[in-house]
Amino acid sequence: MKRLFACFQRYGKLYMRLNYKSNAEKYFIDAIRILPRCWPAWVYLVECQECPMNFMKLSLPDHWMKLFSFVNLYLKFLDGSSAKEMLDKFITPELANTPYVINQIATINVYARKFPVAIDEYRRLIAIEPNREEGMDRFSDCLFVMGLNVELSYLAIKWFYINVHSPVTCCILANYYSSMRQHEEALLWYTRAVKLDPNSCNAWTLLGHEGLELRNYISSSHAYSRALEIDPRDYRVWYSLGQFYDVLQCPAFASFYYGKAHTLKDDDGRMTIALGDVFLRQDDVEQAVHCLWKSHCIGDFDNSTLIRLGQCYEKANMINEAAEMYLKFLEREESPKNPSQLAVKNCHKFLSKYYFDKKDFQKAIEYAQPCLEINALREPTKRLLNEVNKLDNECDREYLKKNVYRADLSETSLLDFVENINDCGQANEEEIISELLAETLNKKKLTSTSFAVECSFWLVALNCTGDMAFSDQPCRICQKHFVEGETPVILGRYCFHEKCVRCEFCCNLIENPRENAQAIDEKVYCKSHIEKNEIGAKPSCPTCFKEFTVADKRLIKVFGITYHSHCVTCFDCKKSVPANKWQGYNQRALCQSCFDLVKSIPCVKCRKMLKDEEQNVVLQAGIICPDCFHCAECLTRLGLEEKFYQLNENVYCIKCDRAFRIAKYKFDRTRGGPNC
Repeated sequence: MKRLFACFQRYGKLYMRLNYKSNAEKYFIDAIRILPRCWPAWVYLVECQECPMNFMKLSLPDHWMKLFSFVNLYLKFLDGSSAKEMLDKFITPELANTPYVINQIATINVYARKFPVAIDEYRRLIAIEPNREEGMDRFSDCLFVMGLNVELSYLAIKWFYINVHSPVTCCILANYYSSMRQHEEALLWYTRAVKLDPNSCNAWTLLGHEGLELRNYISSSHAYSRALEIDPRDYRVWYSLGQFYDVLQCPAFASFYYGKAHTLKDDDGRMTIALGDVFLRQDDVEQAVHCLWKSHCIGDFDNSTLIRLGQCYEKANMINEAAEMYLKFLEREESPKNPSQLAVKNCHKFLSKYYFDKKDFQKAIEYAQPCLEINALREPTKRLLNEVNKLDNECDREYLKKNVYRADLSETSLLDFVENINDCGQANEEEIISELLAETLNKKKLTSTSFAVECSFWLVALNCTGDMAFSDQPCRICQKHFVEGETPVILGRYCFHEKCVRCEFCCNLIENPRENAQAIDEKVYCKSHIEKNEIGAKPSCPTCFKEFTVADKRLIKVFGITYHSHCVTCFDCKKSVPANKWQGYNQRALCQSCFDLVKSIPCVKCRKMLKDEEQNVVLQAGIICPDCFHCAECLTRLGLEEKFYQLNENVYCIKCDRAFRIAKYKFDRTRGGPNC
């Protein structure tokens, strides 16, 4: 009987190697009927299945191994929820502490993206069986995702000394190097992993990720295609291919692969988020809203779907719906998995503009204040707050007038009348008081003639004091008094000499200021800036971040950007450069020493500085001078128009073809190329 079982199992494995899964399935079923407790036969039988329903239709003996096989089957098809339900049916407290069951529970949590729970289970597994190799590659994936680099480095060192030639160890070491941003080393270890285990779909997928990090799109595409050949049911490969074409800006291909991933895993919100982003970039707002709303209903893992939905509604000009989405997102702002700070501040920017249009100035100011922390949003926010203050002052002014007109003036003394106006706290109180007194005299039928006479007296007094104040005021800029016969330029409440009037925005002198200047909030601006609505965005120096003022007379422009004369710095060494002594190169301001280094490039072989008039040779590794342009094997001088081979900084003539190929073979062996 045992010989017959071994015969069936060998035939099954042979047909598996030949990729005849239907024939292999028959032999494995016969082997299980002979010896139901043989676990490898159940494992091979699960590998032959193309669908979970086919396994249920098989006539198999009713054995407890069958339940474990169902868990293994569901995990093969990445159905963690069904695997957990099946495991809960027969698990007992005794079985729950066995290494195999702990590994299965951890794998289920990995597929459900519950990485903290999975890490705890793997730690429990290591405590029971420290040298267990199965599942350690998934453990390293969890540590990489959660950013636990210290524990990942300890795991990598441990398995490096236990078994460095195992594909699992190669994946652990690759994850460690990838977490340290050493993507070339990670690519080398993933290459070794797929050579040791060519049928590892996870290793091929991660190899594609590393190729994408290094912008090696050809090798990345090959790795993803190979993973797809091994397991076309793995939604992670389809999703990775969607990301690959998304990076290459091919939205049609990206949406196709994201759609295939969503078909295989319809309960994962990442697929619909990615599809929504692709449709949003294509301005297909209807499809984007449909995908993103579905992701929101499923449950997004980073709380960013509401922001994307708000952007969709914003593009469709559905302002109220967009504001609702942004408000819902800000309610979850305290969540530890927020998007970037700039995305949150963009929500505040939109809501401040929304409430500004609704004339709810208090909420507009409340949402605008956080935007001042971001440099990119500071100037637009200043303009908005400036407009809010203007409209708010106008509203207060109208409210004040209504309250004055409602008052019973016959029973109110003039002193109380003026004090009530002062309580409003306006900036130009004398102007407002005189205006309100004039309107009160013109529009109200005053029963008390004494009060009318008193109002007229105060109105004349206010105008007289205003004229006296102007005549006695010095120039606001130079603080010098006006000479007899000199006419001051009156802008707002201040007087200026005609040659002292400067725009607060551009700091330039204003010609003919009586016609071309205007005072707004006690500041003077050009009419051109007022017409362009730029008065709220005052420019600042990009080095010291201080706003330009009228007193800043020494300003300098470098490639269209204005600096203080003492704030110009070298782009490379960041040292201060004296005014008018900087050198321009490739739209960058450089000091003289850095400019000389850039202009004089050294030869990659002899390290001599190259001159512009020399006929230099450009290679992939750099530029070499004509003296070094000779064959590395036979030392023959090569002409500028002669064909040659190149390997790093060495060149070979056509006659030394064999020497070039040997050098290239050795180079590929040392770098982990295709020949190693």
